[in-house]
Amino acid sequence: MRRAVVRWASLVVVLSIACFSPAQSGKRTAKTPNPDEPAMHDYILTLDRVNRYAAVSQKLRAAAAGDPVMAAEMKKIEDADVYNVEKAALIDNAPHTAAWLRSSGMSAREFVLIPMTALTAGLASAAQDAKGKPPAFVNPANIQFVRDHRSELRKLELFGSSDSKGQDLKSNK
Repeated sequence: MRRAVVRWASLVVVLSIACFSPAQSGKRTAKTPNPDEPAMHDYILTLDRVNRYAAVSQKLRAAAAGDPVMAAEMKKIEDADVYNVEKAALIDNAPHTAAWLRSSGMSAREFVLIPMTALTAGLASAAQDAKGKPPAFVNPANIQFVRDHRSELRKLELFGSSDSKGQDLKSNK
């Protein structure tokens, strides 16, 4: 059961980070458009969506810990070498996980896009802070959202580990 929880946490991280890999599979080339990029650009973050994701994600981890079929579905999705929007389709086709998400009022697409979009907007914000230019696929509204709600996002642990006060453990800020 503990392995299922660890795997689920890994899936969330993989879904969030994998969007930065231009070619996630040997079948993809640099000319293959990344379907994650327009999906992230068009998805607009709100505090309500992010809070809902955080609550659903936490409950889903607990549910998977007690449901070996759901844990197996999630491992299969985690191991799939596909773009993140394709992982949303895999979640939709995973009976236990899809039904659980629907009963929680969240679509698989939202479940994939919220952390992925928040992470990329956070990284784009950091790029701007370092006088760099964010990737064109990151919506400026989402970069501003991350800037405006950084402390709330830290408390939700969307950007990594934090202590009980929502302080980033790595930066001590």
